[in-house]
Amino acid sequence: MSERFTFRREQRLAGRGAFRRVMDARARAEVGPLSVHSAVGETLQTRIGISIGRRCGNAVKRNRIKRLIREAYRLSQHDFAAKWRAETHQALPASDNATDGSSGAAHHATTYDIVVIVRPHEVLALDAYRAHLSHAFATLHAVWTKRAQRKRADQATSAAAAADVVGGMRPTKAAPGQTMEKLARPSEDQSHPPDSPRDS
Repeated sequence: MSERFTFRREQRLAGRGAFRRVMDARARAEVGPLSVHSAVGETLQTRIGISIGRRCGNAVKRNRIKRLIREAYRLSQHDFAAKWRAETHQALPASDNATDGSSGAAHHATTYDIVVIVRPHEVLALDAYRAHLSHAFATLHAVWTKRAQRKRADQATSAAAAADVVGGMRPTKAAPGQTMEKLARPSEDQSHPPDSPRDS
């Protein structure tokens, strides 16, 4: 079954809080008149929001640019998702690619929340916006893949250090023929010094 090139309401990123979360993730790609920011996705599909100020022109021009950017994403979204999944599974081990939503390495690496900030410019052709988005998304996906790899390496280092600590706290082994109870109890010679001679 072929993918449908739709752009549903739930694919739109909306709300000041959602935009702020993406900006706080500090992952940005500058391409042409677009500044594209991304954060790990909070849903099972990528969401995109567009911010365009009055300096970009009147309402008619701004709405036209927004429609073109949404259309550029709509036409390319399945290509983006397929490429992200392929690169993620190649870069991360199978254990990190669980899609059950718990650890979510693959989920995190293949779904994003994206904010496109538009700078003043003359309206471009649809293909130009598609090319800009493709370049920006590839750059941002590489950033998040590296972060996931670095996080996994840090976790492996921490696990190895914890194992070393546990290994250094192994209990003392009893000598052959010596019970652990006797090993733990001080010997009579150590607990009671020899009786001193008494005057008769």
